[in-house]
Amino acid sequence: TSTNEVEQRRAFRMDASAAALVARRLYSFQAIDGISMGWSSESFAVLLRSLISLHERHSSKFNVDSFYPLRLVYSHDDFHSALDLYGGNLYLHPAATQVQMLEKLQEVTEGKLQEFQYNRALAEQRTILLQNELGVKLSKGHSCSSREYHNFLEQAVHGTDFVEEGQASEGITATSTALDVGRVRMVVESPAACRRPRLTKEGFIQI
Repeated sequence: TSTNEVEQRRAFRMDASAAALVARRLYSFQAIDGISMGWSSESFAVLLRSLISLHERHSSKFNVDSFYPLRLVYSHDDFHSALDLYGGNLYLHPAATQVQMLEKLQEVTEGKLQEFQYNRALAEQRTILLQNELGVKLSKGHSCSSREYHNFLEQAVHGTDFVEEGQASEGITATSTALDVGRVRMVVESPAACRRPRLTKEGFIQI
């Protein structure tokens, strides 16, 4: 029995992988992510087949031929807006009907894709500028949304004192004092999760 169960789980994983590959090719998503839901491979495969069916029936109603470079993320979190133009994610609720999924997919237009690509390029430029100026490795923390991280980069770059003289708001000033020890990792968290800078036991700075 245990051998049969192992083989069955393996078959479900292969089924889910195949369905994910078909869905990615149909929509041209950069990736399809449903890990956070903790669903079984069998259940996730059913969800992906519904997505494939939607494309077969309603692709003519989409506003784009390709959803690249967006990532499709299945999430139970109702607080996400459907389209994240800073992180490049399109969020769908796993319990959504095909009509509801179609409405979310129709939010994607060529203009929105161009806006995301502009935001991404701008964030990359600002990250390189700040890392070179401060000698740190910047990264977005788990509690920080893509938009919050984008806003942090914008404020940091436009804070002339911060970029040119090493002085700025309380949080940024505190992190710049750690640069004497060499290149460190600076992790940007949400203000609600990290109200003041702190040095973690792993050796990186949270702000």
